Amino acid sequence: IQKRETDEQQKTVAANTILIKEEEAEGLKIKDSAEADLQEAMPALEEAMQALDALNKKDITEVRSYGRPPGKVELVMEAVMILKQVEPTWAEAKRQLGDVNFLNQLRDFDKDHISEKTLKKIAAYTSHEDFKPDIVGTVSNAAKSLCQWVLAIEKYAKIYKIVAPKKARLDEAMASLKAKQDSLAAAQAKVAELQAILDKLKADF
Repeated sequence: IQKRETDEQQKTVAANTILIKEEEAEGLKIKDSAEADLQEAMPALEEAMQALDALNKKDITEVRSYGRPPGKVELVMEAVMILKQVEPTWAEAKRQLGDVNFLNQLRDFDKDHISEKTLKKIAAYTSHEDFKPDIVGTVSNAAKSLCQWVLAIEKYAKIYKIVAPKKARLDEAMASLKAKQDSLAAAQAKVAELQAILDKLKADF
C-alpha cells in the first residue's frame, strides 16, 4: 500500500512538473512580447528626455516671455497643457512655465495612465502639419524640445495601450504559476516523506 501511494504521488509530481514547465514557457513568451512592444517606444522617449535635459532656465524663460507667442509655440504649449490635464490656454502655459519644477514634472510624467480621451485630444495637435520638431525649432529651441516630448509620450502611450493587457495576462499567469509551484513543492515533500517511510520499511524487513 505504501509503495502504491508513493508511486501515485510520484506520477502526479511528474505530470505537474511538465505542466508547470509549459506554463513557465508561456509566461516567458508573453513577457518577451510585452517587452518587445515597449522597446519600440523607448528610442523616441529617451531622445525626448535628452531634449528636456538639454533645456535650461533661460530656454524656459524665453518661451514664457512671449506676450503673444508664435503660433507654433502656442500649438506645442497647448498640447503640453492637455497632457498635464490643465486648461490649454497661453495664460495657463505661462503659469506652468513659471513653476520651478516644470521640467521635472515632464520628466516624471505618468505616461502609463493616459486616457483615450486625452490621446484623442493630443492627436488633433500632433497631426497638425506644423507639429514637427524641426518646424517648431525655427521659432524656438525650447518649444522644439517640448514638441519632441509630446510626440514621444503619445507614441509610448499608444504602444502601452497594447502592452497593458499583455502585462495583466502576465501577472495573472505568474500568480497561477506561483500557486502551482507551491503545490508542487508540497507534493515533492510528500513524496520524499513517503519514500523515506518506504525505505525504512524495506530496511526493517
